[in-house]
Amino acid sequence: MQMMNIGATIALFLVLLASAVTVADPAYALGGALFGTVLVLALVAAARRRPGRIRPAGPLVRTGRALLFRSPEKLWLVLVAGFAVVCASVISHRLFGAIPHIEDSVAQYFHAKLMAQGQVTMPSHPLPEFFDAPTIINDGRWHSQYPPGHIAILAIGHLFGVPWLINPLLAGLAVIAVYYLALALHGARTARVASLLAALSPFILFMSAEYMNHATGLLFTTLFALNFVKADRERSLGRAVLAGASMGMVFLTRPYSAAVIGVPFVVYGLWRWPRDVKGYLRSYVTMGIVFACFFGAQLWFNHATNGDPFVYGYERLHGPTHRPGFGEISTQYGIEVHSFCRGVEQACSNVRDLSQMLFEWPITSLVFIVVALLCLRVSAWHLVFLCSMVGLVFAYIYHYALGIAFGPRFYYEVVGLLIVVSAYGVMQTPRLLLAVLGLPWRRRAVFATTAALIGVFFLYGLIVNLPARWRGYEYYWGVHSFFLHKIEKQYQFENALVFVSATYRNVYTRNPPTEDASVIYARDLGTRNQALMEHYPQRDVYQQHGGEFVLIRAGGSQD
Repeated sequence: MQMMNIGATIALFLVLLASAVTVADPAYALGGALFGTVLVLALVAAARRRPGRIRPAGPLVRTGRALLFRSPEKLWLVLVAGFAVVCASVISHRLFGAIPHIEDSVAQYFHAKLMAQGQVTMPSHPLPEFFDAPTIINDGRWHSQYPPGHIAILAIGHLFGVPWLINPLLAGLAVIAVYYLALALHGARTARVASLLAALSPFILFMSAEYMNHATGLLFTTLFALNFVKADRERSLGRAVLAGASMGMVFLTRPYSAAVIGVPFVVYGLWRWPRDVKGYLRSYVTMGIVFACFFGAQLWFNHATNGDPFVYGYERLHGPTHRPGFGEISTQYGIEVHSFCRGVEQACSNVRDLSQMLFEWPITSLVFIVVALLCLRVSAWHLVFLCSMVGLVFAYIYHYALGIAFGPRFYYEVVGLLIVVSAYGVMQTPRLLLAVLGLPWRRRAVFATTAALIGVFFLYGLIVNLPARWRGYEYYWGVHSFFLHKIEKQYQFENALVFVSATYRNVYTRNPPTEDASVIYARDLGTRNQALMEHYPQRDVYQQHGGEFVLIRAGGSQD
């Protein structure tokens, strides 16, 4: 028995090591494997001390189990979704000052303001060079380079005066979508675990606290998977319509990712088709027709913004060499040379970051996906979900950018699918531990211990990893809300033209500079500033000097 336990422990160590190797960081992999194995050895030691049945008793355990598995479904969804919304909202205000920091979200925030006013684009300013910014097209027509999906949703927030609330709400809805996807595949208990993991994921919470379009991508990718599963099982036209519309929204938000994510589902559909040719044909044709409507909307948007239905904003701003591929690629930072080796290196880095940043555990966040794959009853849907993830890994090898923003953002859309597989692995862990280690415990006791260990993992992340992550995000991408809030509180500009020499992203979201705007923020171009000052002769003109703003001309003055 002792030799069997030793052998099982070594085998488990190798499993943990293999799962941790996915982070492509030997030190982190070895540390995670050792940490997990020490915990398992502690379980074995406890089992030997008190053989037979170990009771995971106590008020805390009973209360936690009752809340997790016995509370009413609606109450549970309100709790976990509400937790995600509140946490993301608090992070948005306390950490990010409720303004966008990353240039992608700055541009989409700006474009959403235009949409909220009923405009897809607006004419460029007569002196456009004062209002240039990365990922902004400003060559006669003024708008962002991005597709309209997330921008349209963000515009709703502008209409109601709460744009900061949109991404937190998307996080809450994504948690609910994860719940129902896991419910459809594995039942209520796994669904509860999946939704809890989603609500506690720092990757999801941080991304949902800013304005990135990945939040929309995550929600609609999860909804697509849910409705595709339902349409496959029920042959429901309603579910097929929702699946097509969901994938259409993913396409309108992140078209490259949408194309990759959809491929495994198409392959699965072709594999299932011969079992019910008529029923599946009706479902898939319905999905295709609905998706085609969204595809047509994208073509119309391209024509309205870029003058050509088949030219995206990315290509219009950077040129045709901006497309994914190898060789010389035109980017906002100039010409870069992208190679296959560079792409593979970036993919390894992104997978490593996902492994750590998904949950911020001391072991790989993907460990329970490995457990799910080790189980004999592997669902075909798990393979479809993981193929979507693998597809993204390979697809973005062709993309020049590393793609790190609050984590490996290129993989963010499928995080909900990965969490569903992880939740299944969590639920199967007691059975696997009992089979491998031969512990003389009841299944309920092993599950309670597993839950406690996961709680320890999250606590470790909260205490050790997240404080450093928080500090790193305070001045993320060179933007800090303190700068803008100081300007608006200290100076209270009225009828002013303000030249900014610091990072323009700090104030760009307060534009566009329409003629009736109270304050217009412009780039400080030195001696060329006079031209813009002459364009606004009645405005007070301020110029940034260090951290202060100096009045250099009173409105109406000719000096």
